[in-house]
Amino acid sequence: MKKLILPAILIVLILTPTYAAKSYSVDQAKSDIIKGQNLVQNMPLSESITQVLGPLAPVALSPFFGMAFLSGAAIFTNAGGDFIQSNDILNNFLVFVAFAALSVVTSLPKLTTPTKAIAQVADVTEKYAGIITYALVIGAANLAGSQEVVLEAGFMSFTMASLLTIAMTVNIIVINTVKFFFELLALISPIPFLDALFEMANKVVCAVLLSIYLTNPLLSFTINLVIFLICLCIFNWVNRRVNFLKAMLIEPIVRSLFNIKNPLWKYQRKLKSVRPNATAIAKVFPMKKIGKIKTKQTCVFFKENGTFEIMRYSLIRKPIFEPLEIAYSEIEEGILANKLQVKRPETDKTVKLAFGKFYTDHIAQR
Repeated sequence: MKKLILPAILIVLILTPTYAAKSYSVDQAKSDIIKGQNLVQNMPLSESITQVLGPLAPVALSPFFGMAFLSGAAIFTNAGGDFIQSNDILNNFLVFVAFAALSVVTSLPKLTTPTKAIAQVADVTEKYAGIITYALVIGAANLAGSQEVVLEAGFMSFTMASLLTIAMTVNIIVINTVKFFFELLALISPIPFLDALFEMANKVVCAVLLSIYLTNPLLSFTINLVIFLICLCIFNWVNRRVNFLKAMLIEPIVRSLFNIKNPLWKYQRKLKSVRPNATAIAKVFPMKKIGKIKTKQTCVFFKENGTFEIMRYSLIRKPIFEPLEIAYSEIEEGILANKLQVKRPETDKTVKLAFGKFYTDHIAQR
């Protein structure tokens, strides 16, 4: 019986196409061709992804300049496809003027040494303004099928437009964070005009990438994907150092502008939720790895019942605690940050905790 199974299967496979071909009429073929053409015409996925995500790398590099460039292309040219040309937000002369002005205003401070720090504060605002604006651009775009549910997760459902907005947000944050890291390095560099040269190069690269997008969205999307993947690979390493440099360079300016007298309030609240008797002393950054806490990870140095510890600060992750002892009581003063030598109780290896100069008195009075 088993020997007859294989010949029987072969006979069925041979006869089935022949029978199907005889029963498949010309009218059915025409009907299926029309259905296929309609399916292709109404399939928004590939075109929507390339047109929406294609310009994200240049927009992440320079949000205000990138939005001004796209708006100018929509108003003064016929390039860019339907996503650009039929967009109500981009096809607005006031939007073009506003973003062009913002691009100039945020770029000029980088050309002079005294105003570079203020320009870096503006860059932080520019990143989130770019995310919000581009989300509005996606919302105003006429994307076929954008309101159809394409993914359901429990009680939540996501449309094509919402998925593209999420992808856009992640893309801009990752690329802009890496770019911002190099801007901060240029800010503290002793080489004159390096920050200005970096800003000029940033605008040129942004313009070149957007020009590619206007002529070939698929190529632009591919370039954006490559840039995103490279930035994603180094994102965690870069993000820790960005937080460190922001704490040393930008936070003092923000505290001064907004007269913030207790910058530890959010860290104290997080600490009190897990250690009610603890008192936050300073925001610190280990210069070497301490247990599970990585180098230059944002931490809170605190005291509880006469002992010192640091807590890795995170908005969403579970905090990590490491007990410490003061290895050398004197505070080492530096150009950007001051440092305190500590060690873990079970080892003699010392680690330096870097902190902003604002916290020097807090640590001295520990």
